[in-house]
Parts: sequence; structure tokens; C-alpha cells
Amino acid sequence: MPSNRPFFFLRRRIPSVFSRFARVLCVAGLSWAGASAAAQPVPQVRLAEVTAESHPYTVWHCARLPIETRFLGSALEVKIAEESRILLQAMSASGARYAAPDDSGTEFWNKGAVANVTWSGQALPTCTEAGAVVTPFRASGNEPFWAIDYDGWQITLQQPGVPARSFDAQVAERRPDGLALQGKEGGETLRLDIGEGVCQDSMSGLMRPYAVTLHSGGQALQGCGGDPARLLQGVRWVLKSMGDAALAAPAWIEFLPEGRLAGHNGCNRLMGNYTITGEGITFGQLGTTRMACAPEAMAQGNAVDRYLSAVRGFSVDAEDTLILATGEGELVAKVEAGN
Repeated sequence: MPSNRPFFFLRRRIPSVFSRFARVLCVAGLSWAGASAAAQPVPQVRLAEVTAESHPYTVWHCARLPIETRFLGSALEVKIAEESRILLQAMSASGARYAAPDDSGTEFWNKGAVANVTWSGQALPTCTEAGAVVTPFRASGNEPFWAIDYDGWQITLQQPGVPARSFDAQVAERRPDGLALQGKEGGETLRLDIGEGVCQDSMSGLMRPYAVTLHSGGQALQGCGGDPARLLQGVRWVLKSMGDAALAAPAWIEFLPEGRLAGHNGCNRLMGNYTITGEGITFGQLGTTRMACAPEAMAQGNAVDRYLSAVRGFSVDAEDTLILATGEGELVAKVEAGN
């Protein structure tokens, strides 16, 4: 949640950020009294206290990771967890791009309510404001089957025995937990209600991040939508148990963008990739470092690697619990405290 403390608290905690704040005031057209050596009188500027009330934050969700932004003059403050950075406007071919003046690996680049964020060289999952979705967005339901694809401009509807139909789409409603899309083509209309929440496909069992209702032809058809990876990305998952045994040595995994996996098995760091399909999830190209560990930690690390290689499905719940199912049993993980 945003802090109620004034912005100048950063001077005590992050001196470099406070010094950048001075530059922000200059960018905004302000100057410090006495900053100019020119003989001309220097206009006096009254510096008002910047608080969360005077300059409220906008919350973005980078999959499971929330971040906050707010404008300070023409600059942008980006806050992730307890770390805050000041970004200045930069050149871009489209959208609005902000970059850290002393860190080429940190930038915030948004096009409307969707943003790509890089933090210290690490790309975050695509970020969205409340009431927005990452496109292309796909949703589907069963009994009867239907599927839609939304590219930000059109909704394409597919149903058995009927040619695919495309509808010009616009956002009819934005809510803190979702949105509604309205589609029109000729005299035909449809509405798509999209709400955040773990949704499980009634046939495949695949978990997806949105519950979706399609209103078409006088029917209200239920289904699920969105990229399943967004249920997993943006946080660190701490492994708690494997089969019937609790893990003794700290172990964790992170689902990174573009199907990359990182983690630690309790003995060595691990890396690899993951693939989500309509049938579940698999891990591939798993590799680890080769550090020597205590026998117990070494045994755990080998077992974690073996379990991950055998994973075929996953489920998540509202309590931030992840279950990775294998033929040998389950790996159970929880979102790391503080995420």
C-alpha cells in the first residue's frame, strides 16, 4: 500500500533518489533558491510537501507483482515493494517512455493502460492498470463450446457450426477487478464481462486468471480467460513440501517472462524453462550449479530436481498456494512473505 509519509523521507533512506528529486524539480520548471550563479534575481519557489494524498499512486499489476507510479512534475516515480526510483521522460516511437537517468536497465514504457517495465535489467511480466487486460486475450467455455480472441480492437467469436464472426470492440466499463467489452457488427451485439479471479476450465482443468461471461444471442455463457502464466509470474514461490515430507533447506522457484524458470533447490541454484499447454505445465532444460552441500541438502536438491522434471499439472488457490502435480506426489509452494 502507498506510504502516507511525505516524499522527503527518501532523503533519510535513499540519498541518491533524493538528489534525483532535485533534478526532477528542475525538469518540472522549478529551481532551488541560490542554485544559479547568474546576476539575475532568482525566483523564489515554495516547495510543497509531496504526500500520497497530494500526489496519489496508480497501482499496476505485473502478473502477481503490484507496483505503484505517480507523476512528480514531468517525471515519474516508480515504486516496487519499498524501493522507489525517479524516472525521466525519454524518447519513444510510441506511447510514453520513462527511464532512470543513471541506470540504463530501468525504464517504464506504457501504451495506455498496459506497460512494459524493466527494473535493474530484469524485465517484469507485462503490467496492467485496473480494468485492463493484456492482449491478445483469449477466453473460452464449454457446454456449449465457445471461444473469443480480443486484440484490443476486435472480438472474434468462434462457435461450432457457425463461421467465425468479428465484432468491433470498445470498453463499456472498467472496474477495480475487471472490465466489460461491447462488440458490434451490423445489427448484432455481444458483451464480454471479464473479472479477476482464479478460474478452472471445466474440461481440461487448466487454471486461468479471469472468469469470463459471454452475453450473446440471449444467452449468458460462462468460461475462463487470460494467460495462465500470469497466475504464476511476478512472485517468488517458496517450496514447502515434497510428497509427504516438509523441505528442510530453503528452496524456491520463480516463473519469469518468456517461459524462463529460476530458483534454488536447497543446495544449488537452478534454471530452465516451463511450458503451459491446455493439458498442464512441464519443465524442461533444467540445470543447476554444482556446489557441494551437506548430505541432507544435497539429497533434497536432487529430489526437487527430480520432482520438477516430472511435473505435469498445477493448481493455485486464493490463499497463494501453488501445487505442482507429478506422478510421485506433489510439490507445494507458497508465495514468499512480502510479495
